[in-house]
Amino acid sequence: MDRQATNLADALRAFSPLPLDFGTEENPYYVKRGHEPLHEIRTWLLKQQEPAKFLLAGHRGSGKSTELNRLAAQPAIQERFAVVKYSVQKLLDLVDLDYVDLLFISAAITFDQLVTAGPAPIALQAEIVDQLDRWRRTVVEKMTDAAEGAEVGVEGGAKLNILGTFFAGFQSRLRLEHTTRKITRETIEPRVSDFLKTLELFYKEVDAALADRGQRLLLIVEDLDKIPDIEKAHALFREKGSYLAQPPCSILYTVPIALHYDSEFQGVIRTFGHSVFLPNVPLVQRNGEPYPPGEGLMRRFVEQRIASDLIEPDALAAAVAASGGVFQQIQRLMEKACLRALGSEERAISKDDVDHAARDLRFELERALASEHYAILDEVERTAEAPADAEVLRLLHSLHLIEYRNDDRWCQINPLLTTTLKRWRGLAKKRKSARS
Repeated sequence: MDRQATNLADALRAFSPLPLDFGTEENPYYVKRGHEPLHEIRTWLLKQQEPAKFLLAGHRGSGKSTELNRLAAQPAIQERFAVVKYSVQKLLDLVDLDYVDLLFISAAITFDQLVTAGPAPIALQAEIVDQLDRWRRTVVEKMTDAAEGAEVGVEGGAKLNILGTFFAGFQSRLRLEHTTRKITRETIEPRVSDFLKTLELFYKEVDAALADRGQRLLLIVEDLDKIPDIEKAHALFREKGSYLAQPPCSILYTVPIALHYDSEFQGVIRTFGHSVFLPNVPLVQRNGEPYPPGEGLMRRFVEQRIASDLIEPDALAAAVAASGGVFQQIQRLMEKACLRALGSEERAISKDDVDHAARDLRFELERALASEHYAILDEVERTAEAPADAEVLRLLHSLHLIEYRNDDRWCQINPLLTTTLKRWRGLAKKRKSARS
């Protein structure tokens, strides 16, 4: 549903916290920022001949998936690239994630979309098919503890069909079955150089076939920014980054904002080549003065989705202020406020509805706070600075802290936590007075 809602039931659906999809025309819900967020990536892809690797960082909910959907749908990108795009969160287990999983699933989806499906499937050379099938049989044999005799000796199209069936079915198994992930890793890691060589030949073959059609391969890997374990994310890109950057095609990985702050991130950038940061929308300036362009953008985010008579003016102002300039946060606020207004059989969303929604989201944030985090929130709120230590990175990762960029780069606490911090300061003052 991409039309402006004229009743609260439609408004509830309009604020579903999902990224926007794009076709040949602009999505009517899309709100243009003051600049093209992925302009650097788009320019490089369209102007350069050699494959490039990109890291896209930003807070969760800052609009990365929407911007990537928009980038992938642009006619110039569609003309120049065959885009293979997938969500790691949907296809793999983010809690138990390994570089082997990523390499394997990326190849499987590329095979599925470009070799066995699509309007013009790519024909692979027999040598590439043989090598891919050899890896497939090795994995299958380890999982079944016996070779699949019926497949030994098959040739040509039959072997290609078996590979297609395997890759298609293996995607769900790799996510749902720990044993499958374990065996796949145990099979590949001892011979990772051979595996990477096979992938290199596969991607080169696909890229060469696309080049005959005037295209290249672009692989977009989303939702790696949602890895819950920050240390796992660091290890994935710092220690295994060279493997993830090796496939000879253009690749874009999303990465957690905490990685962007890592002291070793410059080394990660050198491995991949390019890093782009997608900022949130500042509602105020660093000194606390209002920032009308940011407030106006977040207002348009709401107004383009619902008719003006479905939300009271003070409710809209409250929602914008509580959003912190994070698109997903205002989506969730409005979704909850719509639901409450519907339950109360109201004709429009009131400020009371928005306040209740903000309270619910505040409780979620509070439950994730440890006692030592309050002093960090206090320091950041007073200084607008966020030192890159481990706990600060965790708070940035979880949206307790939010970074902004207008004339300067600065940080502030999530506005939902203003009441929480005020209460903590009051208790701290009482404890100090009691000790005195």
